[in-house]
Amino acid sequence: MKPKMASHHRRWVLRVFEWALLVAVVMLLIGVLLQKVEQLQTEAERLSFEGVVNSLNAAVMLDSFVNNPIAALSEGDNPMQLLDQLPSNYLGTWDDSDSAVQADGQWYFDKVQRLLIYRTRKYRRASSAFGDDRARQFYLREVPPKKQLILEVVESKN
Repeated sequence: MKPKMASHHRRWVLRVFEWALLVAVVMLLIGVLLQKVEQLQTEAERLSFEGVVNSLNAAVMLDSFVNNPIAALSEGDNPMQLLDQLPSNYLGTWDDSDSAVQADGQWYFDKVQRLLIYRTRKYRRASSAFGDDRARQFYLREVPPKKQLILEVVESKN
């Protein structure tokens, strides 16, 4: 009977080892999958951000050429006013930038600094996509010769 018990014990240890190996492989695959999902989320956020910036640049350029100077925006105004349809992640205007600090993945216009600000949602991964800043800031600036407006990126102080 003793040889049978030792054989049974070896089979049991082998099965435990197989299950542990299976769990390790599954956990590794889940880790790789989650990493890829996070990369895709960051890429989607970057593309959404770039789409809004491109829309804003086009709207500012069109406003500079088409509208009369009285109705047009001036330097430091909120360029989101030019869009017919605001992005779903636009919070509006804020008097105090501190109240919007927690607004990750959101656009808002800071009335005090006169800046349009976008705060990244995935900062760890987004540092390569958005530079080293936690937020991207834009200022509507007037270019002298024809008083044309441009949307200018401002260096963040974060």
